[in-house]
Amino acid sequence: MQHFGGTLAAHDISVHLGADAILERVSLAVTPGSRIGVVGLNGRGKTTLLRALAGLAELDSGSVTRNPPSLRVGYLPQERDLRTDETVLAYLERRTAEEATVEFEARAEAALRRVGLHVPRDRRIVELSGGEQSRAALASILLAQFDVFLLDEPTNDLDFDGLDLLEGFLVRLDGGFVVVSHDRAFLDRTVNRIVELESGTDRVHHYTGGWSEYEAARERARAEHERTYVQWNEERARFGDLHRERREQARVAGKQANRRGTHALMSKTRAA
Repeated sequence: MQHFGGTLAAHDISVHLGADAILERVSLAVTPGSRIGVVGLNGRGKTTLLRALAGLAELDSGSVTRNPPSLRVGYLPQERDLRTDETVLAYLERRTAEEATVEFEARAEAALRRVGLHVPRDRRIVELSGGEQSRAALASILLAQFDVFLLDEPTNDLDFDGLDLLEGFLVRLDGGFVVVSHDRAFLDRTVNRIVELESGTDRVHHYTGGWSEYEAARERARAEHERTYVQWNEERARFGDLHRERREQARVAGKQANRRGTHALMSKTRAA
């Protein structure tokens, strides 16, 4: 039974792989109605963040809390290595963390029909085509009753009908979700907040809005950075010129002082 009333929160979490920081002091709160998209280059820690939020990645520091502790959190990755002995029904059970009760089987059958997957539930998942496996993955999302959904590239290999089903499900979701996706249009239509894992640094940036708002904000930040850099460069050049001018003035003044000193000494010598 879903209650949608809790919060999943990461508090300054860090995950390292040897000397490399995959995540460094990342904080994030997922509340009811949160629609968060995670973006960044490949290998920047997006999947690691989802796994950490799900409690599946070992943390080097920080913590992840569920309030209440009974909060149901579901991590739904894109699985490339499916279990060879798993049936379609068993696959749905595992992905949704539910048992195959009569009620669950009825809902599973409805979800499979909804995504247009008309195969026996005892069919092995690895026997399905790539497109059918994608629809089975979508059915598991539509079927799940989590309070917080953690979705890793859920749009991969979906056709337009499947994409429409997924987007409709997410925008009507009462709970919260965090999604990793490279699909810009999908992010524009489904999320209201973007978390960027910046390439080449340990920094994390938060933006309000979908992909378009994120891209506009990032462009403004880039333009401001360039403007600040140009100003700094101009000031640096100005102070360099001023420093050289002062040194030249000091050098000229020193020469003049030496000439005056020499002239005074010669005058004293002549007077003597």
